Amino acid sequence: MVQRLIQESEIISMETPQEINPYPTADRCLGANIALHDCRFACVWSITWKDLHDGLSQLENLYIKEAAAAYNRQRTIHIVLLIIMGIGGMMFLIMMLRPFLKHISKESRRCAELLAQLPPDMDVEGMVAATWNVVKEVGHSMLEI
Repeated sequence: MVQRLIQESEIISMETPQEINPYPTADRCLGANIALHDCRFACVWSITWKDLHDGLSQLENLYIKEAAAAYNRQRTIHIVLLIIMGIGGMMFLIMMLRPFLKHISKESRRCAELLAQLPPDMDVEGMVAATWNVVKEVGHSMLEI
């Protein structure tokens, strides 16, 4: 089978392009024409059709696999970069807020020291509640305006 394929391919390759007709006619395949160009082409086609089909199927599968692999690599890169950017953004916020956190801790310590110096008979909790009530009233009055 392979020898016949090689022979037919060599004969077809020696002919001029005008002599090759890929569409066989009945009289040419029955021996009316001595060259049998159409039958040679049909023979080569019938032998190689399944190989061509399988080869193209394998090529298609390979292409799809390679394209999917490229997309997966790209997705992985994007996920890694997203994680890196998220960590970088959080570090930036922490670095920006760190001086304020130090200031807040110093202020809370100072307030605690001042409250500790008050006499025990003072109603500190009542004074804080009254202050919050004033803040709420001012906030409500600001919203009404």
